Amino acid sequence: MAAVEFSSSFRRRVPKLAIKPDTAAIDETLPVLVLGDIPADVYAYADRIGVPVVRVLTAHRALEHLSVSPFRAVAVSPEIEGGIELVKQVKLATDFGDSEGEDAVSRNMLTPFIVLPFQGEEEYAVLVVPPDAAYLERTSTLRLSSALFRLDVDRIVRDLFRGSC
Repeated sequence: MAAVEFSSSFRRRVPKLAIKPDTAAIDETLPVLVLGDIPADVYAYADRIGVPVVRVLTAHRALEHLSVSPFRAVAVSPEIEGGIELVKQVKLATDFGDSEGEDAVSRNMLTPFIVLPFQGEEEYAVLVVPPDAAYLERTSTLRLSSALFRLDVDRIVRDLFRGSC
């Protein structure tokens, strides 16, 4: 797959129908991977709905986890060294040169990657299948907890194939 310049490929806002309502059942078996940190209220939400959160502090550790397990979602702090490169490598399936990277891509091809807002900002990115399903969102219009735990990836992919996403 050819490299895509992320900034010019984003759509505004995740489609409303791609967010499961708070009353929808959540599969508690798939954890969320966090590279860096997420706000305390998001940890509390994960605990309340029973979804495990795996936190790592380096892009290398994130890649190790991604290569052995699928995840519900991956949150990436943009300040973490190598974090954005990891997102590009996994979501664009760029050449890793090793089986660990290839395993990460195959296990998490449809896993949404959420690039968290920079400190003091509210805009963040949601990448499912870039460039067609890559969105810029604001924490004031879509809570991070909804993006991480309630995103309906099946709906987004189905809409992509129908050309209506």
